[in-house]
Amino acid sequence: KLAQFIGDNVDPLLNRGGVAYIFGIHKDRVYYMREDIFRSCKPFGEKVLLSAGTNIGKFTKKGRFFLNIFALPIVAPLAKYKIWIKQSAELGFLYGTDILKEGVENIQEGTPKGAGVVVYNAKNMPIGLGVALQSSASLHRCLPTIKAVARIADLGEYLRNETAL
Repeated sequence: KLAQFIGDNVDPLLNRGGVAYIFGIHKDRVYYMREDIFRSCKPFGEKVLLSAGTNIGKFTKKGRFFLNIFALPIVAPLAKYKIWIKQSAELGFLYGTDILKEGVENIQEGTPKGAGVVVYNAKNMPIGLGVALQSSASLHRCLPTIKAVARIADLGEYLRNETAL
């Protein structure tokens, strides 16, 4: 799932500044943490340990993986494809709606349909993750009411789903 956003080059995620990082699974949740923290958590039982590292997503009972908003600071600096939205569309996105073409300020050239994109506001701050529903080439020719990006996660989740996160 992360490769959808950052491509096949996962080395910057696993080796940051000479320190090894890993992805660990605990109670169907995926955590991103330093390897030494992971090793120090092994003596604790699964029932005692609540979490370790940054929770970036979870597996459902059917085995599907969903990224959550905590993955944004990890994915954003390494993102292959980016989209910037207008200030008028930002609030709707933060409330959990998809982005229409009329709300798109700019899209990175070469973005294919179905690619994972990091959504930025007009001030160049990452505010969420999504999937491009139109390629960058076809988006310029679309009607303004066509959906451009399907929302996966946004910063508004902190307020909407604080008990579930």
